[in-house]
Amino acid sequence: MDSVKRFRRTAGVILIASLVAILVLGTGPAAPLFAQAPLKVAAVFETPIEEPWVNQIHVALLKAKKEMGIQYDWSESVKSADFARVMR
Repeated sequence: MDSVKRFRRTAGVILIASLVAILVLGTGPAAPLFAQAPLKVAAVFETPIEEPWVNQIHVALLKAKKEMGIQYDWSESVKSADFARVMR
């Protein structure tokens, strides 16, 4: 009977020590594995920003810029032949 009590006490101490270790080590600051640069988005639109589809894309990207910190640059009314030049 004495060995059962000793086993329970030892198991209890090990359990409590394990829980304390998990709580202490597991609650450290959550740091990213590596620093990430903000996402860069460039939009080249063939039509003016006022066009319905283009406007919705533009509004969504402006919201992402404000709320998520992305880097967003855009150009409008670009002819398709000039897309490559504008994107550079």
